[in-house]
Amino acid sequence: MSEASSPTAPPAAGREEIRLLLFGRPGAGKTSLLGALAQAAQTQEHLLNGRLTERTPALEGLRHQVYDETTRPTAEEVVLYPVDFESFETAGREHLQAVLIDCDGRAANDLLTRRPSLDPDSAEGPLAQEMLAADALVLVVDASESASQVDADFAEFGRFLRLFERGRGQRSEVSGLPVFLVLSKCDLLAGPGDAPVDWVERIEERKRQVGQRFRDFLARRESADGPPAFGSIDLHLWATAVKRPALAGTPAKPREPYGVAELFRQCIDAALLFRQRRRRAGRRLLWTVGTATGLVGLLIALTVALLGQALRDRESDRQVRALQNKVDTYKLKEGQTTAERLRGWPTLPRQRMSELAELRSDPDFDRLPADQQRYVEDRLQELRDYVAYYDKLLQLRRRPAEARTEAELEEIEQTLKTDLAVPRAAWGQTEAARLHHDYLEQIAALRRAVDNVAEWYRQRQREGEKLWTFAGRPPGAAGTSVDWRDWQAEVEKLFAGAEKPPFRETDRLPGPGTPTYGETVFLFQRVQEARHDWEAVKRHLQRLLDLSSALGLAGTQPDRPSPLALPRKPPFTVGDAAERLQRLQEAYPRYKEEFTLADLPEAIVGDVRQAAAASYEQLLEAGREVVLRQLQQAAGDGRETPQRWAAVRRWLLQDPEELRAWRQLARVLTGLKDGSRVDPAAELAEFLDRERFPLELKRLTVEVPDRLRVRPSGPLSVYHPPTSRTGPALVFEVVGDSQRDPQRRVTVYTFRPTNGKGALTYQPGEELWATLPLRDADKGAWMFTWARSRSEVYQHERLTRPPRLHRPDQENIAGELAVGVVLRATKGSGIPPVPDLMPVVRLEKR
Repeated sequence: MSEASSPTAPPAAGREEIRLLLFGRPGAGKTSLLGALAQAAQTQEHLLNGRLTERTPALEGLRHQVYDETTRPTAEEVVLYPVDFESFETAGREHLQAVLIDCDGRAANDLLTRRPSLDPDSAEGPLAQEMLAADALVLVVDASESASQVDADFAEFGRFLRLFERGRGQRSEVSGLPVFLVLSKCDLLAGPGDAPVDWVERIEERKRQVGQRFRDFLARRESADGPPAFGSIDLHLWATAVKRPALAGTPAKPREPYGVAELFRQCIDAALLFRQRRRRAGRRLLWTVGTATGLVGLLIALTVALLGQALRDRESDRQVRALQNKVDTYKLKEGQTTAERLRGWPTLPRQRMSELAELRSDPDFDRLPADQQRYVEDRLQELRDYVAYYDKLLQLRRRPAEARTEAELEEIEQTLKTDLAVPRAAWGQTEAARLHHDYLEQIAALRRAVDNVAEWYRQRQREGEKLWTFAGRPPGAAGTSVDWRDWQAEVEKLFAGAEKPPFRETDRLPGPGTPTYGETVFLFQRVQEARHDWEAVKRHLQRLLDLSSALGLAGTQPDRPSPLALPRKPPFTVGDAAERLQRLQEAYPRYKEEFTLADLPEAIVGDVRQAAAASYEQLLEAGREVVLRQLQQAAGDGRETPQRWAAVRRWLLQDPEELRAWRQLARVLTGLKDGSRVDPAAELAEFLDRERFPLELKRLTVEVPDRLRVRPSGPLSVYHPPTSRTGPALVFEVVGDSQRDPQRRVTVYTFRPTNGKGALTYQPGEELWATLPLRDADKGAWMFTWARSRSEVYQHERLTRPPRLHRPDQENIAGELAVGVVLRATKGSGIPPVPDLMPVVRLEKR
């Protein structure tokens, strides 16, 4: 880190100002510490425990150099930075004035290496004078230096401190000048992959190493040079960095100083205490001199008498006073309140506990006044209890953010209120108590958030279920069960609202240090269940929204394609199927899984079936044209034969390209029409492969619409010449009373075989028809004749199609088609159906 200086050295401050001198070799980081102090004054007032304002803009210039530019070397021997400091403890009552003194590293190097003494009247420069006038001294050492360089620095510092003590002793200065040995550039100690706690531990280890080496050095110096002079110093060890490095899980914080605010607050407190002691010593000296002027003779005699004893007690008293000074210094820097005494977790409480333990283990501790002994022991026990409690709080088995159920949250809360309750009422404003309070606040915030989020999802679920069941919805104007356009609009409105919840997974819960919704609330079992239930309803609604749109139940909509709504005009062709299938795949990629009748609300199944059946009929017409064209190509002479149908079958088995897209659409529509999902082409190919069709007709019913006003007047006869050439092959008589269905307005008649025989076998190409004599209300004779089929080769289909109503003496083609008349086989295997794809065969004879 480079050194920097203020652009203009301000004038010297008055004598009543606290004077803090930063001293060290070139490049040690003195000037950068002042720039970091200006940054801390803006962003870390809570660590300064006060408000620092400068009386010139010089410090701000240093801050700009350190954090926005490159620092420049200090060009003058000393540079003064006058500041005002207002402690938060005495806010509004007193402003402390101080002067922060930077020096040229070269001038400092000269003092360290060449000067034989500190002479305040030296003409070589003002640095020596500032040294002797300082109320606190900050010796800056680069923490990243090698051990050999640190030892070399200590050798020079040691020689300098000996000069310093002697100079102060010659001036009869009060002892205990606070000297802070500061390790700078500690951000360079961070190792690859270090977590924040690892970095702090590296710093503490470096402090222990440097502190031990310096103590060893001072011990060797005292052994060689004798005990310190009268102007002895009070040494402290500190660590700083102008920025925080990037650590595992934590990005770099290039504008956040480490340890700087705390260092200067301790310097100010220690300097103020030293200045107060120096003033008291000066007043005592003036009083002593004044009294001595009047009683010189008596004092001379008394001095001679006491001199011997004073010399004997001097060394012992000096040691006790030195220990008392350390206790007083500790008192000054610990703060006035419990929260201030215990602040700075985890570094400061452990550091202070170490300092107090060192005081407690001093050989002269038992000679301290009782109140000072009690003070040290009480504070040490308080710190031990506090550290133990804080560690226990941090080792909470499960923190509120890790709870996943209300039961776990309740268990954590009970633990915090019992086993981990704050042990001392005086700790109410400490960091540990705040963490304890934050945990309880997080629990309350979590409960509220879980309730709110779960209820929000439940409300969406209730709204969705109402839309899914179609409860209370009026029928549509087009004859559908519901107004589909209105229903779709409400579903889309629900979906749009659900996309904008009043919370997001990245939002943080209310309160300090709280986790995000995604880290906690969304992981709660009750929230997950509510969210899962809503998403299940949403999937159902989305499926039905897509299905109803694809079928065109809500009409044509630009943003919701209707590829399954096949038009009557212009007529749909097989060639259109590929384009429809592509639109279906693009707009509704999950159509194969989702476009089924399964689990649809009963209220709208009829609409889906009806729409699918209408489109399927258009699809069939297009497919039948292709099949008929294929049959026409095979029937060169214009005759329809089983052999020609065999050629069509072979063509179908080849999976012709022109029918591939058509067949996929057919499977979708048959699934929605009746749930069968059949392939009409495969069904026709299988049908054409059969050589015989057994008809087992043990019991028949005939439904006759009331509007025809006729009723059976004789047996129902089935004619099949291969079975009986002289008359009907099967004869059925009416049994029991007819059953009228007034709601459908039909009458049902039941028939059974007259001779117990109700079966025959039909082979393709054979003739087959049926008749039933009738009588109307005027006793007129009529007849039903079942003689219509799509194919002359498969005439058994005639029994499944409406008959013609005609006079007995007329040909059946002269009568009218009796729409609504249905013949069914209610017992036995029935009448084999003819596939849907079978066309109405019209061959041109050649």
